[in-house]
Amino acid sequence: MTFRSKMLYSLSVVALFTTASIATAVLFVALGRADDADPAGKAPAKEAQPPTKVQSSNSTDEPAKPPKEAQAEIKTGNGFLHPPLECMKRFTRIDSYPIVGWCFHGKGGGGNDAEYVRTAKGAGFNVLLDAAELLTPAAEVGGVKVMPIVFRWPVDKLKSDLFARHPDSPVLLGLVLDDDCPQIYPWSINASNFLKSDYPHLVPYISENPHPKSQAKTQMPILSTQNYSIKNFGHKDYARRAYCSGMGRDRVAANKYHMTFWP
Repeated sequence: MTFRSKMLYSLSVVALFTTASIATAVLFVALGRADDADPAGKAPAKEAQPPTKVQSSNSTDEPAKPPKEAQAEIKTGNGFLHPPLECMKRFTRIDSYPIVGWCFHGKGGGGNDAEYVRTAKGAGFNVLLDAAELLTPAAEVGGVKVMPIVFRWPVDKLKSDLFARHPDSPVLLGLVLDDDCPQIYPWSINASNFLKSDYPHLVPYISENPHPKSQAKTQMPILSTQNYSIKNFGHKDYARRAYCSGMGRDRVAANKYHMTFWP
């Protein structure tokens, strides 16, 4: 083959590959346009919708209602016994914010006479956690209510002892059923159910429980914040921070589980 023939052959091969490449590109473009078209049985892709406009609080239109699932959750209160802000309404003897004094009568502090009640009242306390013997002098002094300490008492003892000797005294605010509870115990649940049934206006109270979600499913809707850090190390800044942290924890839990808390 002459040199001229070789050059013509090479140019022919290059032209062939170039033509094939162009044809392939044209085919891909055509296929892409066919995908964008609206063939029979295939609707064109929908354009993205603008975000829903949020109604102003001043709008006169009726606000959009939440989905059915959200309405059901609001109605049932997440499965807890008390709807939001309703948990304390039945305790009708709470007529002011409780400022609680924990006395431990018979354990080196407190007393069972009217003079002691006057001293506590003068110090600003309006609720005393103490023995049931304090009910009589508290009724005499006035302005102070009592929550007797009945740790782990069965219902039968509550009936035959406390309520037999003090049949629903007007200064009886509720009962202290347990303290520093690592869990919710059956005796507290039984006693709180008894109070809800027979004395619904009395407060069933336990102190310092680490399981507010479980407690929210009982008749004991009050969370308490222990102040041992202030009591033992009140002069230290970290003690105040620890107490405030505890109150913040209980406030969050109370809001979440439809309860209240007494700091």
